[in-house]
Amino acid sequence: MTRVFMTGGSLIIVFLIIASFMYSYSVINDSKKPILPSRPILSSNTTNKQCSPATRIVFLKTHKTGGSTVSSILARYAYKWNLKMPRYKSTTNRIAFNRDMMKSQSNLKILASHTIYNKPEMNFVFGNAIYITILREPSAQFESSFVFFEMAKELNIEHFENPIEEFMRVPNKYMRTPGFKQSLKTQNDQFRLLALPKSRYADKSFIQYKLKQLEFEFDLVLMNEYFDESLILLRKLLCWQFKDMLYISKKIRNKRTMMSRQLREKIRAWNSADVTLYNYFNQTFWRKVSEYGDSFSADLEHFIELKKETTEKCIGGYSDGLLRSPQIRQYLTPRENQFCANLIKDATVFMKLMDSKINTDILESLFLA
Repeated sequence: MTRVFMTGGSLIIVFLIIASFMYSYSVINDSKKPILPSRPILSSNTTNKQCSPATRIVFLKTHKTGGSTVSSILARYAYKWNLKMPRYKSTTNRIAFNRDMMKSQSNLKILASHTIYNKPEMNFVFGNAIYITILREPSAQFESSFVFFEMAKELNIEHFENPIEEFMRVPNKYMRTPGFKQSLKTQNDQFRLLALPKSRYADKSFIQYKLKQLEFEFDLVLMNEYFDESLILLRKLLCWQFKDMLYISKKIRNKRTMMSRQLREKIRAWNSADVTLYNYFNQTFWRKVSEYGDSFSADLEHFIELKKETTEKCIGGYSDGLLRSPQIRQYLTPRENQFCANLIKDATVFMKLMDSKINTDILESLFLA
């Protein structure tokens, strides 16, 4: 019998050969993928209308608007149905999306990350996708972003009784602070990610042009203040099931900055482009609700009840601290535990799991070929 010995050098060569196949085999064998069925899910009531679940989606994620919850919903669905998403940290919120960010990644189906909107480049990568984003009332979004990104600490104004009030006293001065990494997020950040240049923040005619363009190019703009209502519209648009839209609130803040009406108005004036953006799509949102049909209220009630039942089944309590995180209930069956655990996973967790699964499938196919 001939024996084959693998030296350290030989192992390295084998590893390099396997690695060379990684990109060429980046599209997983379609026969392994579950098939998405067509189904009558347009409302909670019975209907004869059929639709096909959407599998190509671009979600332009904005900061501190509830975008992480939407991303988690989309990523959970992508993981369930093997719909490829870009690798974790493939995009950035400092420059516009471009195809080079997706190098060595093929057959991508769902984007749910922070980046700057660029429709032509997104079309090139994701094809004929459904485009969605989410907005939040600008003064609330500003306060949440200011606290979450620890801007007061970075600007050395933590010692003030109300750091936001101090920032808004001379915002231009603080924005120009050397080394202030979060400066881009302090003014019109929602419209910035939707590709409004800083040089146009005060250009009312150009802003109106951009609003019309975005309304034409986006299939749905969700509203943070009407989150469940937004998910009802999104469910119908995507032709998904109610259970696909389930979520459990995470990272709940116990304390919020006290803001007077005068301070809120200062913030809104400083973020005037975001205010215009929010007001415009708040109107289009309610127009879409009215166009949904008579079943909207029943569908919303059904979803809220389903979400309540799921939360009671899955969550036994919340952790202490500034951010309260849900704790999974004990003594669930393994299947129930997995279902509940998936509801509180962040999108980044699903993205990393998909990366791991793809790499495992590639290696298996090479050795079994």
